[in-house]
Amino acid sequence: MKKFLSFLLIFVLILPTFACTTTPTEGVFKMKDFDKAYITFVFDDGRMPFTKECFNLFSEYDMPICCAVAACKVNENTELFSILKDVEKAGGEVLSHTYDHKAFDKNSTVSDFESQLKHSYEHLTNLGFKINGAIEAGSGGAEKEANYELMEPVTKKYYKYSDAYGVSDQYKKFRTWFMWNDLNSVKSIIDDAIKEKKWVVFSAHSFDEISQDDMRVILDYIKSKSTDEIDVVNWNYIYENFGEFVEPTSPAGSTSVK
Repeated sequence: MKKFLSFLLIFVLILPTFACTTTPTEGVFKMKDFDKAYITFVFDDGRMPFTKECFNLFSEYDMPICCAVAACKVNENTELFSILKDVEKAGGEVLSHTYDHKAFDKNSTVSDFESQLKHSYEHLTNLGFKINGAIEAGSGGAEKEANYELMEPVTKKYYKYSDAYGVSDQYKKFRTWFMWNDLNSVKSIIDDAIKEKKWVVFSAHSFDEISQDDMRVILDYIKSKSTDEIDVVNWNYIYENFGEFVEPTSPAGSTSVK
């Protein structure tokens, strides 16, 4: 009986410690201040030979890329599968782009979100990819009318982060498209990121949006900068190193970081 009471006392004493310990996904997600500029390159759709050519080009500079792919396009017997495996091995990242490039719209339901996001995650994971993020599939702008607030709880079930599949900072990140920016604009964006210590995500679908020569100019420009002021990383690096979950503000106005 004494042993039981002793055990019970110990349990009562340590219980508050466990009760105060939360998982890394609880609270309000915020980005910590960056220590320098960070650049992430995300290439959509897994188009070939574009994806392969991007991987080869960035490998010359020892820089990682992220590839957002519709899961249905990836199977073990495809060249794309092999390239994506190489992308991961080189420190890059594979991101979900829905299962079959479904562009959600104002009529999309929770069932639609669940089907696409879950199926994509499971298919890519079963192929051996480490899937942490989801990238929005677009179709002429109709996707901007989707109910992202309704979507976020579904996204959160399968992914740690996204560029658009939610409304919080964790699931919403502006991407800068090469098709809308010339070389001088891109250089200015990079310079501003260095000055302000910001994270910038550059994206493209193909070399129709930016030539391979211009891409090389951009990589040379980044390479010319000090590694103390800028670095090229995958999306997960940003999440793991600068993402934090903060408890909601208490009545006293204080917050705590997890």
